[in-house]
Amino acid sequence: MARTISNKQIVLKDYVTGFPKATDMELKVTEMHLMLPRGFDGNIVKNLFLSCDPYLRGHMSKPSDRPTFVAFYKPGLPISGYGVSRVLESGNPNFKKGDFVWGEYLVPVDPLKSHFKIQSVVAASAPFSDF
Repeated sequence: MARTISNKQIVLKDYVTGFPKATDMELKVTEMHLMLPRGFDGNIVKNLFLSCDPYLRGHMSKPSDRPTFVAFYKPGLPISGYGVSRVLESGNPNFKKGDFVWGEYLVPVDPLKSHFKIQSVVAASAPFSDF
């Protein structure tokens, strides 16, 4: 049975020129139904720490004709990136409830390519905010 939760998203309001400002983004709260579909090998995770790296600035710029290695964010949609999360439910034998993972914090398609289990010895060596 699915649980309904409050889901917070940071949404890009418009393309950014120069340095991003808080007014370039907005916090949206939506409701989300948590349920891992039968046979799906993904993870449901709770984000604990999200990375806000300088490289995200390039994603926020207006697309141009010049070649680039970044995918551009679209105004009106949540921004994506990486962070540390805790597994709430998993359909994948490589992950179990309570595991800490580092990876994409939008909706990853392939958990083995987008989530990396944080081993306990690594977790003990630095706070999660350092990942």
